[in-house]
This record gives sequence, structure tokens and C-alpha cells, in this order.
Amino acid sequence: MTGLEWAIYKNDLKMAALFFSFGADPKNNAFDGILQTHASYKGYESPIVISGFDGNEVPGFDGLNLLVDEHEDRVKAYVWLMKALYHDGTISIHKNLCGFINNIDIISEDLHFSGDDCKDLVRNTLLCMRRIGMPNDVAIRIVEETMLGILWVLVQRHGLRGCEEEV
Repeated sequence: MTGLEWAIYKNDLKMAALFFSFGADPKNNAFDGILQTHASYKGYESPIVISGFDGNEVPGFDGLNLLVDEHEDRVKAYVWLMKALYHDGTISIHKNLCGFINNIDIISEDLHFSGDDCKDLVRNTLLCMRRIGMPNDVAIRIVEETMLGILWVLVQRHGLRGCEEEV
């Protein structure tokens, strides 16, 4: 199990943010769905088997999603946001703005950034670009890259919060 997988499994979003923002790639997931722990009785405890893996590694965000308890909305939102930041083109801000706003709202305390902040930034930036006559398709691409850059920094800051060196 990779560190990113373990952080998601344990619902440790701060640690997941650190791993992800410093290069952990979900395509390298190594967990096969069987969690073996050691107990005090002769060093063995019954394994925990997580459904969906069937003894095989599940790379990518599909594998991370299998590790999330269905009632953990914060972790689901964080994995969704990490997938959007992954730059594989699967989640566009332009086509999924409501998804961004909803998921950011769920983890807004962690990010110190709300869904309304996201909505306002996208709206105001598009209006400013329209005012200077920028074509809509170019403006949308700039907004997407800007918003993803801001979200990337917010995720990284969440992971690093409390780790700053005192001078």
C-alpha cells in the first residue's frame, strides 16, 4: 500500500494532500484489497478484505475511491478534487463547475476557500476577459488553468499547514 492509499484509507486528508502535492501518483497504487495487521496473539490477526479489489491492484483514482467509506463525504470530495488536479483532462471546470463548487464547499474548512469563492473567481475572471474582448474559448481555458493552479496551491498549503519553520 502506498502512502497516498494509506492516507485515504485512514481519512487523513492532510497527509493525502502532502503525498499528492509532492508527487504521489495514483497510477502507482499498490494495494490489492487485503489489509494484514499484527495483533498481540502470536503476531497474527485476521486480514481485512476491502471489496472491489478482488486481490488485484486497482490503479488510479478508481483504487482510491474503493478505499473511501461511503459515508465519508469529505474524503470523497478530496479524492474528486485530486482527480481534477491530476491534469488528465477528465474533469473540466467549465463543464463541471457545479461539481467543483459542491466539492470545494465540503472541504472548504481544510482549504480556507469556499465554493462561493470559486464561483466568484470564475465569474469575475470571465467577465473581465469578455470586457477586454478576449474570445470565449481562450478565456475559458485561462480560467481553467488559473483555477486549477489556485486549487493546487490550496491543497499543498493544507498539507503543509502547521509544518512551517519558525524563524
